[in-house]
Amino acid sequence: MKRRVELEDDESMSVVDRIARAMAGQYLRDALARIRSQILETWNVASARAVACLAAAALLVTALVLIVRGGLLGLIAIQVPPAVAYLGIGVVALLAALFILKSGSRPQGGNLN
Repeated sequence: MKRRVELEDDESMSVVDRIARAMAGQYLRDALARIRSQILETWNVASARAVACLAAAALLVTALVLIVRGGLLGLIAIQVPPAVAYLGIGVVALLAALFILKSGSRPQGGNLN
């Protein structure tokens, strides 16, 4: 038997739940701001920027993997055979990568000064 998790809407949440969510969100924002300021204070700007780019790249790769995995599971859920679903997602990913590589290799117009 499958269990279904239903999301609570704002009307069914108690006051304590609302306060707890607001406090958790504020705590997370404060913690991220503290970490960011520590990185910027500890390292010079170039290395802090490199760390930020690496973190952004890691999050981007994670997001892409989850999107592809979700698409694959979605295809399988609508009764597409798994082999066809894997091949279809692989072809779409390959075409997207080729498109990105082609669009990134074009010279950008602008001043050379």
